[in-house]
Amino acid sequence: MERQLKDLQKQLGPDKVEPVLYEAAQDLAEAMKVKVPKHTETLRNAITAKKLKRYENNAAAGAGVDRKKAPHAHLVEYGTGERYHKSGKSVGVMPAKPFVRPAWDTNKDRIVRKVVDDLKGLVDECL
Repeated sequence: MERQLKDLQKQLGPDKVEPVLYEAAQDLAEAMKVKVPKHTETLRNAITAKKLKRYENNAAAGAGVDRKKAPHAHLVEYGTGERYHKSGKSVGVMPAKPFVRPAWDTNKDRIVRKVVDDLKGLVDECL
């Protein structure tokens, strides 16, 4: 059985698994874009899915915000307390407008089910 599992791992490999994970990351990125507050076009355009670096022959993908394009993403997601200029003038409070967590909470069951189904299909092809 151990030999069969190792053989299956070789057959599946990261080249077959990575597209499944990347597609799931794209689905999550699209869901995040829908949840972004309407007035934050820069933030919406900075949401992306990407294939992550492979470690020890394992594939990975993720969805997130390109911090170079939208370094303020965490401020939108979590809000801020009272903020002040160096002069001491208050610039107010920014209420939290979460978009990452609600996108995940709303779509996780569908996304995980799709990944599981797609991986089962790959396993079935190998058997």
